[in-house]
Amino acid sequence: MPVTLRDITRHNWRECVNLTIRPDQQHFVETNAVSMAQARYEPEWIPLAVYDGAAMVGFVMYGIALEDHQHWILRVMVDTAHQGKGYGRAAMRELLARMRNDPACDEIFIDFAPDNAVAEALYLSLGFEKTGAIVKGEVVARLSVRQREPS
Repeated sequence: MPVTLRDITRHNWRECVNLTIRPDQQHFVETNAVSMAQARYEPEWIPLAVYDGAAMVGFVMYGIALEDHQHWILRVMVDTAHQGKGYGRAAMRELLARMRNDPACDEIFIDFAPDNAVAEALYLSLGFEKTGAIVKGEVVARLSVRQREPS
């Protein structure tokens, strides 16, 4: 499933803010409004909308943590109306390809709530490995960029 990652602009930010997740998922991820505010005041984070053609179906945010210069994926969300259709995997593949193009990126980190079995299964299927670290209650996983992406 081809998706594209596009900048959040004055033309699409409201649509992005209005993307929703199910109530039982709300403790897994910040709202897109909070993420965009974070990116505004912490410019090391890059927010992107996930599109299938002309339809915005999700949101991701990534960047380089200032404190340790590690490459992180901070947010991955798919709108409730589009969940279960493969958009999360497609968005992750697109984002990982983008991050791999950065010659300074040797490894990519992501974290997730210990009870988010869907996120854990997705990330592990893409080659992430749990590091054993728990940061702010979240499980940390790492992907070596030199490692081939699973098919």
